[in-house]
Amino acid sequence: MTDILIRGESMTSLFDTFSIRVMWTPELFVGLAFVGLLYMLLVTSWRSRFTNSEPVKTRQKVFFFLGLFALYLGWGSPLYITGHLMISFHMLQMVFAYFIAVPLFLLGIPKWFLHAVINKYRNPFTIRLFKIVWSPIVALFLFNGLFSFYHVPLMFDTLMQSAILHSMYEYALLFASFLMWWFMLTPLPVMTPLSDLKRIGYIFGNGLLITPACALIIFASSAMYSTYTDPLVWANVMAYCYQQELVFQLSFLLDQAHLHF
Repeated sequence: MTDILIRGESMTSLFDTFSIRVMWTPELFVGLAFVGLLYMLLVTSWRSRFTNSEPVKTRQKVFFFLGLFALYLGWGSPLYITGHLMISFHMLQMVFAYFIAVPLFLLGIPKWFLHAVINKYRNPFTIRLFKIVWSPIVALFLFNGLFSFYHVPLMFDTLMQSAILHSMYEYALLFASFLMWWFMLTPLPVMTPLSDLKRIGYIFGNGLLITPACALIIFASSAMYSTYTDPLVWANVMAYCYQQELVFQLSFLLDQAHLHF
């Protein structure tokens, strides 16, 4: 079914069938636009409230807004619904959200703001927690572990059918992605106890640990996920995302595809 839906005429049918809300996720767009507004206020009108603040370069602002756009592509936009139809689009979502958006955010956030946040919440409890969590070893295994576990067939199908679990897992992946990229980009070098040689090893380790999950999907001899192969599971996945709005639309798509998953 997914192959049929993604072909030329079916893509046009996809845009004709689903509403603007389903295809473009306007609530996410509005939320990210609000974050962008807060960012602009932070680096302009509110900058004087921060100690040792400096003017933010134009390229940093561009990085941050490109990050917002990449996150929108990963968590919303037509990619979101097509990610429920074909695994290739799902993986593209993952790339935009966790491998493009996050490093752009870290490049766009000014250092003086990061220092201010750290100093504001510094206390004995957060210091102890920081020593445990803010570690390159934790970052290495947390993100790659979550990413790999996500794509275990049973876990993937379960998450895709639960709105709450899926959202919680996405936020956990986003946090883990920030932690993972932190030690690569070192936005605050004093908080990144890695020499250049260790950082190279860290980057190599990330590439090594994420390979099995990607290889499992790329070289699988047959479809692994019921989300894309079982009409009933797929209908449940789509229904939790779009609920009553899709009752008739799902029937239309299933009839059009003749249930050939």
